Amino acid sequence: MGDWLDASEQAFMNFEIAPVYEAFIQTIEDNQSPLTGDVPFKVPAGQHYGNISCEDIAWTSAYPQITSMLYQYYGDTKTLERRYSSLVRYIENLISHAYSVTSNAHAGLAVCDNFRDWL
Repeated sequence: MGDWLDASEQAFMNFEIAPVYEAFIQTIEDNQSPLTGDVPFKVPAGQHYGNISCEDIAWTSAYPQITSMLYQYYGDTKTLERRYSSLVRYIENLISHAYSVTSNAHAGLAVCDNFRDWL
């Protein structure tokens, strides 16, 4: 997912590549956890995704970011409309993993940093 995100903006600026990214977004949604709403750090996940609750946000944030870029560069509102409920589930999962305001200096930040690489 990180490689797709890293290459996406230059691809959008230089090529008519929207159909490729739309298919990639569909693959992400197809691999989204039905239990938690999280998405895997790589797609296809290669196995049933199960109930993993919070992968690495530096990688999984490719989902909302690429969806947003499809709108920014191509004016694609259909992908946003089709993925809205899936994106909401992903964001709600991140919110559920945020530190509470009273318990930590990093209040309100999702703690999903399995690789500790921050891409």
